[in-house]
Amino acid sequence: MKNLLLLFAAITIALLMAEGVARLVLTVPPRLVSVDTNTGETLVKIAPDNLTIFTPAGTRLRANMRVKILNERLTKRDIDIETNSLGYRNRELQEKTLTRVLFLGDSITFEDYAQEAETWVRQVETRSWGTPLPLETINASKGGISMSDELAILEETGLSTQPDIVVLAFYLNDLRESYGFQVGRLPGWLDRSYLAWLLSKSFNIFSVEMDIRRFRDGEMQAFADEIAQRVQPREGNPLQDRSAFYHEVLEQLHDWGGSFSDQHWDYMAPLFHRFRDLAEQHDFQPLILIFPVDLQIYAEFTEDYPQRKVAAIARSLDIPVLDLLSILRKIEQPQRLLHDHCHYTTLGDDVLSQEILAFIQDNSVIRRDEEVPPHLKLPTGQDEPFDHFIQH
Repeated sequence: MKNLLLLFAAITIALLMAEGVARLVLTVPPRLVSVDTNTGETLVKIAPDNLTIFTPAGTRLRANMRVKILNERLTKRDIDIETNSLGYRNRELQEKTLTRVLFLGDSITFEDYAQEAETWVRQVETRSWGTPLPLETINASKGGISMSDELAILEETGLSTQPDIVVLAFYLNDLRESYGFQVGRLPGWLDRSYLAWLLSKSFNIFSVEMDIRRFRDGEMQAFADEIAQRVQPREGNPLQDRSAFYHEVLEQLHDWGGSFSDQHWDYMAPLFHRFRDLAEQHDFQPLILIFPVDLQIYAEFTEDYPQRKVAAIARSLDIPVLDLLSILRKIEQPQRLLHDHCHYTTLGDDVLSQEILAFIQDNSVIRRDEEVPPHLKLPTGQDEPFDHFIQH
């Protein structure tokens, strides 16, 4: 018994000493996933672009920033990026008077190659003001994130905006995880311990790294084998030959190509179920947009395997879906719509905003004939100084 007491005392002293060392070495651990970067930037790592932060749940945009991108790579223009207190590329929110629509998405929705007023998210809003069903849109997107990150943003900050409608802008590579990790709040007194936070963080980083390694070494090969057995890919013109199209799918397996594997959807389906659960818990209308890759738009044949998979999942969850592939394939000279494989030109944004607005208005309950408040019509921060310049 005496030996057990001595052992317990030794362990307790060792833990207290380790906690003391942790408090000397570490900065204060973040207590919340959403960090106020203006008052606690020591809690997070800031990316070289000065706009992205690395939080315990993955990458996010810094709040209250004004950044200018010089000579943006797609348009060769100087682009202003401004974030509000939630870390959204959006005006600061005020009292809700119009039906409020929150958009979740990646770089296709964020559009850091376009001025804010030119983005299709903002155009959906301004177009709606000329109809009996006006909207206020909120752009909660960020480039380079996955669907799981998008749902995390919805839970962290998006729900606080009291959205009536949440639109998930899905792209074919949305399985890809950002290299974040999740710590969250620890139980009881452990939440005040630097040492416990460090151990939890280290375990989560290790788990994520193992998942990524397992996914790359295992599931990706399984995806490739399954696709190869189904369609027998071969080299050729992917716009004219379906087998050559699938050869390109395999080349892009770690990006959008994985969505052409049936096994891919075993990972994705639970995320759509989570989206539906959040809609029921927080009383918003869920909607889904499906953005195609350029080869799907330009091909002489229709190859819409991922779109059909999303539609089937959404149908089972009673979530309306807008498949943009069928719409974009009807446009004359569709090459004019895109800068590259997935990012849209001014013409593309014009087409998208019209179609997406009609989809939202047809599938949602929207307050009619509301007056648009003056603050929504004001330009944002054009005379304020820039915090940072990014030169490509």
